[in-house]
Amino acid sequence: VYRGRVFVLSVDRVTLPTGHTTVMDVVRHPGSVVLLPMPAPDQLVLIRQYRYAVDRYLWELPAGTLSAGEDEPAGAARECEEEIGLVPGRLE
Repeated sequence: VYRGRVFVLSVDRVTLPTGHTTVMDVVRHPGSVVLLPMPAPDQLVLIRQYRYAVDRYLWELPAGTLSAGEDEPAGAARECEEEIGLVPGRLE
């Protein structure tokens, strides 16, 4: 139905485990990560980003889409450095 830069939207006819057939909208996305960067035990880093959908700036946790073939820890480390300029010393 739609192919965008980040995701694909399809409408699939599926048969459920009950045997019932239905139509479902499916968003296919490569995956993403969200971070809770804590430079100290009592600190949490947020970023302020403009979001077109609400036409305003929002405070958010750093996050991003995984690159093709990238695993979650590598994606989280990359997004941390890209979004807040910090290289994580540890990922949990």
